[in-house]
Amino acid sequence: MLKGPLHFFAISVDYSKETNNETMKLKEVLESEVGYLRLDLQQVRDERERLLPQVQKLSAEVSKYKEWTGKSAAELGNLTTKSNELEGF
Repeated sequence: MLKGPLHFFAISVDYSKETNNETMKLKEVLESEVGYLRLDLQQVRDERERLLPQVQKLSAEVSKYKEWTGKSAAELGNLTTKSNELEGF
């Protein structure tokens, strides 16, 4: 059995090897996780690109309906005013 500084050095080397092994395992796990996250991100981007034309189309329709609603409300106001005038209010 080693004693003194050599014993301490041997323990330090063993500890360094264990730490290095654990670090390498953690690195592999993290690299794998990064790979999965990149794949997920690409799927989200693809889905966004696929849905973007539909969103743009629906936004245009909403704008048209808002315009029509505004025109209808204005026309209703005019007709209500005319109706009230005809009824003598």
